Amino acid sequence: MRTLLLLFCIIMRLCCMHCKLCYQSDLQFAESVYPTKIEILETYNPGAVVHILALESVSSSSKLNKPRWRTLWSGVPQDCPPRARKFSPPLKRLNHPTKLIRLEFNQRHLSYYTELDAVILYGTATRNDLHHKEMTSLAPCDDAQVSITTNLFAQLSFKPDEKEKKNGNLEELGSNGYFDILPDELIHYIFSFLELIDLISAAFTCRLFSRHCFDPVWYKELDLKPYWSLITDVTLDHLQNFCTSTEKLDLTWSGPYEAVTCHGIFRFLQKCGSNLVCLRLSCCQFVNGEVIKAISKFCPNLEELDLQSCSSESSLSEDLLLELANLKRMKRINFYRVPVKDHLLKQLIQSYRNLQHLNLGDCHHITECDTIMQLLSKHCRGLVSLDLWRNRSLSDVGIMSLADGCTLLEELDVGWCSTVINAAECISCLTSKCRKLKKLFLTALRSVSDDVINALANNCPDLEQVDVLGTGLIHPHSITRLLKECKKLRFLDISFCSQLSNKFVENLRSRYPNVSIKKSFVTDEPF
Repeated sequence: MRTLLLLFCIIMRLCCMHCKLCYQSDLQFAESVYPTKIEILETYNPGAVVHILALESVSSSSKLNKPRWRTLWSGVPQDCPPRARKFSPPLKRLNHPTKLIRLEFNQRHLSYYTELDAVILYGTATRNDLHHKEMTSLAPCDDAQVSITTNLFAQLSFKPDEKEKKNGNLEELGSNGYFDILPDELIHYIFSFLELIDLISAAFTCRLFSRHCFDPVWYKELDLKPYWSLITDVTLDHLQNFCTSTEKLDLTWSGPYEAVTCHGIFRFLQKCGSNLVCLRLSCCQFVNGEVIKAISKFCPNLEELDLQSCSSESSLSEDLLLELANLKRMKRINFYRVPVKDHLLKQLIQSYRNLQHLNLGDCHHITECDTIMQLLSKHCRGLVSLDLWRNRSLSDVGIMSLADGCTLLEELDVGWCSTVINAAECISCLTSKCRKLKKLFLTALRSVSDDVINALANNCPDLEQVDVLGTGLIHPHSITRLLKECKKLRFLDISFCSQLSNKFVENLRSRYPNVSIKKSFVTDEPF
């Protein structure tokens, strides 16, 4: 028996009012083992782990379309007491060793972010059939279900005519039962309730179903995110037959560890990119310079591009990213944790005159943020949302420059921007000019004071979310006034605000039950 320990801290940075359904984290251990047990040390807001997956060794996946991810455990989110716990669910059998574990989280039910301290993986160097038999009795293996789903994706390689030639039974079926008397519109409506996998499965039932299920209308908005572990180059090649009219494509998380390559996505975009308006490639490891070139060349109508956490600095040079300046229709772009630099942003901002949403969160290479704000104020006056989380060069001047030109702003995140020194002056200026603000995140800005809160109460009646975590200059009277004046407020984070007592917060919660008021605490309870 081998025990592998990985110490780390994961804090899910997702606002509880608009968090995504799932968040993932990959954990790589030193040695490959056949897992027998896993222990997850949840120290803060436990109960968010919903899937535990393992990546099989590459050598064990000989076919390109064979899934390499195996589910060790899956379950629903759990309502747990607010104290640390050790979570060790029963694991399903794994036929090949692994040293890479992926955890999926669902935090929607939690009152605040979840946090882990460590994950301990137990396993054997060789397979222990007796032990695996015991584990299987605890948690039945779902390999068969995964294989069926994968085979359905593989069948996409057949065009309907080719399938009919290869399968005589399809040609011989002369009756479709009561479906023959239904109008096409009604059959189409019935199929509208099917998910992608069900459509593919139904397509090979009969010629009638094939005609409906392969209708390009079902592929106009294609969300492959739920099937990320099954998507490969082969899958994308097969989907090309039906996606020539696709307008929205979500490949979030898809194709990690070379399951999808830059060549595979290049071929897909070359054939199916002309009508794309929205392309989401968040956390996709295959995104490199060649993919950026393909997007620029084959997707001229693109209005939304999500490159969140595509953070390979070596493969995403500034020269290659400049290709994106050709996409003149861009309205929303997400560069969160992408190695973008000042020169690139200056060029893009001048090209994107219709830009409405820009995410520059955790972009450490930006060193002239105030200049970027001036350009946004001049060229992107229709800007609606801007994320500058953890920027290291934004100052009071930059925020005031932004306020001068972007008066339609509704969402702004300047959390953890430590170079903003006088928040009272610049945020007051912002609120006086940007009166449509709905979401404002001032996390860990130490200079946020009662003056800032009063400015929000005076000028921003549409406020829905406010985060002022970590300031000691806010007092009860200003927070009370904010809640009284901003009647649309639904989320308020006042965690670690030392002047606000727990008793005061509890009183606010009882008076304003429709507002989710967050007040973090630390428990001294042992593990």
